[in-house]
Amino acid sequence: MGSDEKSGVSMIRNALKEDLAEIIALDSISHLYPWGEKLIKDALCSRANWVIETGDSSNKKIVGWLTASTILNESELELVLIHSSYRRQGLAKELMSTWLSYMETKEVDSFFLEVRESNQSAIFLYEKMGFSQVGVRKNYYPAATGMENALLMSR
Repeated sequence: MGSDEKSGVSMIRNALKEDLAEIIALDSISHLYPWGEKLIKDALCSRANWVIETGDSSNKKIVGWLTASTILNESELELVLIHSSYRRQGLAKELMSTWLSYMETKEVDSFFLEVRESNQSAIFLYEKMGFSQVGVRKNYYPAATGMENALLMSR
């Protein structure tokens, strides 16, 4: 795992139901259009989930979360969040690598995701991790100036 210069070590672990409040807080500050409590609670109960914690044993803080669904031999990245103060440190890549590695042990061989067309840094990361664009969902995401397309990617 990578380390975080701001507060010590970072560690990836399975997300727990007890992480709900911290993930909701992370979601609310990371998105203009947050998922909210109901969707996050559902994800924690029905999907594969990991968090990144930083800090020492007395001061742990969740700074990242990834949730992914699985059906048969396919897995879809539903959401990956990294606190804005911790971006550009490779944490999203670490979460995605954890997801992909775990799913491969479960004989999953097809991976999917969707991403806002304007999110060039995420698209770059996804392409670097072997994803390629396979389609577009027109006017899928709400945006400040109307709606924005979602790019569909697979690996």
